[in-house]
Parts: sequence; C-alpha cells; structure tokens
Amino acid sequence: MNTRKLEEKKIQRKKFLYFIIAIVLFVTVLYDSYHYNLPFYYVLFYFLGLGVGALENLTSKIKWDNNQNKLVEEQDRIGFLLFIFLLFGRIFVLPDILDGTYHPIYLYDAISLISLGVFHKKIKNYHKVFHKIIFEYAKNNYNKISE
Repeated sequence: MNTRKLEEKKIQRKKFLYFIIAIVLFVTVLYDSYHYNLPFYYVLFYFLGLGVGALENLTSKIKWDNNQNKLVEEQDRIGFLLFIFLLFGRIFVLPDILDGTYHPIYLYDAISLISLGVFHKKIKNYHKVFHKIIFEYAKNNYNKISE
C-alpha cells in the first residue's frame, strides 16, 4: 500500500519542508554551539517551541476526507492569529530580550530552536493522525474479512 496516495499534496509538501528546515536548523545550531560556545540553557528554547507547536496543533485539524480519500488539514482563525503573534514576537520582542548582551548568532539560534520544536510537534501530529487512520482502516477491513 502506497501511503503517499493517502495524504493531500499540501500535507506531503509541508512534511517534507518541515523536515528539511528542521535538519538545516539542527545543523546550524550544532555548528554554532561548537563555534560560538552557545550556552546550554538554550535548550529551553526548543521546549518553548514544543509548547507553541502544541498550541498550533490545537488550532489545526487533520482529518480524513472520504470524497478525496486523503488526509486534509484545516486551520481556523485562531491558528492564523497565533502565526501573526509569533511573527511579531520574533521581530519585536525576542531581539529586545536577547539583543542587549548576546551575539546576533545567539538570537538566530534561539529562533531556530523554537522553530525546530514547532516543526517537531507538527510532524509528530501528522504521523499520529495518519497512523490512527491506518489502524481504523485495517480494523474495519479485518472485521469484513472475518465475517
């Protein structure tokens, strides 16, 4: 069974893009931590990103569309407002917090770790929903075969 056919193209592109961005951010932060001696407490930014990702997962719904036989994602207005809030926070708030005493590389790494946490949570949610649907499909087909 080819599982790619069961996902909407938008979800496939998002998962691939999230994965590539996460790899690039991870390698960049790893290099910066070695080269610039990034403080260890920066790991907390990753956990902050996991929290933001959990909030974002509450605002978007991934469900099965019987007409298309694919997973589709719907995001409500609260998710859009959360995105705008995070964008303004990244542009105006985070530089003020970290700009006074830290190198700009540290600011970039903090934002990268937050993004990495958000992407991790989002990809995990895609997989969770996808496996739930596969399980229900297999259970329903097993019941039909055993009857």
